[in-house]
Amino acid sequence: MTVVGREDPGGGVDEVALLDGRWPTRPGETVLSAGSALLPTPGLRITFPDLPGDPALTVVGVARSVTGTADAWVVPSQMAALTAPGSGGHQMLYRFAEADTAARIAAGREAVTQALPPEGVVGEQSWLTVRKTAERDTAVYVPFLVAFGVLGLVMSVLVVGNVVASAVGTGTRRIGVLKALGFTPAQVVRAYVGQAMIPAAVGTALGVLVGHLLAVPVMAEAEEVYGASSLAVAPGVDLAVVAGVLGLVAATAWASAWRAGRLPTVDALAVGRASAAGRGRWAARLAGRLPLP
Repeated sequence: MTVVGREDPGGGVDEVALLDGRWPTRPGETVLSAGSALLPTPGLRITFPDLPGDPALTVVGVARSVTGTADAWVVPSQMAALTAPGSGGHQMLYRFAEADTAARIAAGREAVTQALPPEGVVGEQSWLTVRKTAERDTAVYVPFLVAFGVLGLVMSVLVVGNVVASAVGTGTRRIGVLKALGFTPAQVVRAYVGQAMIPAAVGTALGVLVGHLLAVPVMAEAEEVYGASSLAVAPGVDLAVVAGVLGLVAATAWASAWRAGRLPTVDALAVGRASAAGRGRWAARLAGRLPLP
């Protein structure tokens, strides 16, 4: 096992995601990596009979690090009891000012190495290597996820567009009445766009909230499958959803209301009073009983 002494799971480099339990707060406690061969379970007791004093650790949590640089974490004061004479070392985590290319990472590593005694560095790992490995593991699935996501967005656009267009279309006779009272086509459009935006805004807010709640277990499963950590919904996604849905509703309502508003008043009244089809009357009666406009 590679055991690392660490005060807390956070930090600017190699943040550890705590999946179960808690972080160790005193000697004798440890957090195991989720990928450990010891079947990490809180309450498990691990003994080290080959070390002086036969130290033992109790598992108090399970965590994951995307870098895989440790199999277990303890408080730093515990490391003295777990280190045999002549063994052990220091695991240093660096964040370089310029680290976007392999050449800059190599330059930073060289600067660190020169400040240490000869043969002082026994191994290193770049975040670029970790990112490349993570991307390689998930690259096969990304095209399929994107395709299904785009398909879902297209279906959502069609559903929203049809519902809004139908809702405005059923008010053709009312539009004719408004025109008979003196409303201009621009006033009709503003009225119906405003009526469409009110329920759309409420529905979008509820949808974003419910989407976030549903995303929590989905993100947790993704972290488990891909070995990642700290997955979350980006704020830009929320803004795109709100702007996209409200923009779609406004555009659809504007087009439908503008088309009906440009009809002559008599034509709008006549179209709105056209006889309904023979089917769907039970649905119309049921919808008519709902306390909704």
